[in-house]
Amino acid sequence: MKLVIKTQLSENYGAHDWSGEGDVPQHWKEKPGSHIEVLDFKYADKETTDQYIESVQSLFTSDDDHYRESVLDWAIENDNKLSGFEKFQWKQDKGSVYLPKQIRDNTIVNRFVDHRQQLHESAFEFDKEANGLKPVSQSTSDYSEEANRLHKKYGLRAPSSDLGM
Repeated sequence: MKLVIKTQLSENYGAHDWSGEGDVPQHWKEKPGSHIEVLDFKYADKETTDQYIESVQSLFTSDDDHYRESVLDWAIENDNKLSGFEKFQWKQDKGSVYLPKQIRDNTIVNRFVDHRQQLHESAFEFDKEANGLKPVSQSTSDYSEEANRLHKKYGLRAPSSDLGM
């Protein structure tokens, strides 16, 4: 089973033209956030899960004059369940897919499959001194086998290794 953490993003449109003097104008707009996965999650109970999320949320939340991203909800799901956004992207014939972020060993990993079915991953950890994320590693690997498996299982678009690019 996996833990899926859903976030809400808010952007302060009032801060875009702010001169930096006086109070920041407040004009917040809600936007879709992220889905963050923790694979092989050992669910015990709600309180323990809430404590775990609190311990790792510095990897994916923010709060400043311009943006806020906070935990909206969480759920326990089957490891291979796709989010609605993932299914939407696989059904499109754009050739690339943004996969949910994953938490691994106190890092957050951004994941992207390009039109050649290469999986690109960039891992970041929270740097307390800088009060932000710092890069830890990057990797690229073949994703065509997984793309073909998803196509067969969910009836999604046929993966193409080259879209004429």
